[in-house]
Amino acid sequence: EVTLRVTDSGGATGTRTETLTVAFGLMNQALRNGLVGMAYVQQLVTGGATGSVAFSIASGPFSGSGPFDGAVGTPCEGLRFTTLGRFEGTPTTVGVCGPFVVHVADGTGSAERTYQIRVLPAVAYVANNGPGTVSIIDPAAAAEVAVVPVPGQPGAGAVRPDGERVYVTLPR
Repeated sequence: EVTLRVTDSGGATGTRTETLTVAFGLMNQALRNGLVGMAYVQQLVTGGATGSVAFSIASGPFSGSGPFDGAVGTPCEGLRFTTLGRFEGTPTTVGVCGPFVVHVADGTGSAERTYQIRVLPAVAYVANNGPGTVSIIDPAAAAEVAVVPVPGQPGAGAVRPDGERVYVTLPR
């Protein structure tokens, strides 16, 4: 039970006691992006559990009965999901791993949520002041894979968290 006490600007107070019901479920709203060739680790978290919990994949591009391995030839390849709710591994293919449905159960209830993991290429962006370009570098190959001209001399860059855009600062 929770007791709430409220006081208004005139000094009047009111008190009320409420009972809160805690629902069992998955707390993670989304999973972070992964990078090809880079280690990936993400732990799922539950709330309201009354005992030990067990995770599984109810549907999607994973196989096995725990641990669950990402399907070969998909962006899930190289990833593994454990019965303790942990994604781990090294993705090998660019794309969207999923959607897949994670199922979790404790002694008294269960919950499901649909997730996906966006797997992005592992690249670096380098602002080249002199020529007014941005180089795209593949660190694994230690090679420049593309050059993008920009209007002016780029100063710095930032990548949007979903990997869909790169922002470059230019002087006035």
